Amino acid sequence: DVMDWRDTIKSLAAFRRWILANEGYRLVTSVAEIHEAKKAGDLAVTFDLEGMNALDGSLDMVEMYHHLGVRQMLFAYNRNNAAGGGCHDEDMGLTDFGRDVIAEMNRVGMLVDCSHTAYTTTMEAMEASTKPCIFSHSNARAFWDHERNIWDDQAKACAATGGVVGIVGI
Repeated sequence: DVMDWRDTIKSLAAFRRWILANEGYRLVTSVAEIHEAKKAGDLAVTFDLEGMNALDGSLDMVEMYHHLGVRQMLFAYNRNNAAGGGCHDEDMGLTDFGRDVIAEMNRVGMLVDCSHTAYTTTMEAMEASTKPCIFSHSNARAFWDHERNIWDDQAKACAATGGVVGIVGI
């Protein structure tokens, strides 16, 4: 959500070029390719987007980003956007556009990432998704009461989708 969609495309293009030009890194598109990279001693790389402003309000952008190597996308980077609420903003919940984005992410095989997202939006997103959801970098709010951290019921709802919660070291 920090960059305009045009800058997001330029950034992805630059990272793709760098990864493809350097040994030891492998741009992967599937779990099988992750295993192949590991066997070869390469670091498997995929991309994520933090916030859905990079979609510029267009559902068609989801598949395009997927083709560029994006395999997970957060709803919001702290602040509300057209898809849903951010954790440092009014908890507005998931929008109709957000629901459509989830369906498209499920279709193309992109992970729904709820980190940095408001409580109601995360719960509605996990309910709407037919595929596992994740919190890629969210700590337990019971240990540190910060808006980016998540409550136990959010972690349990995530696990119920078949997803995981990744913690962050700070």
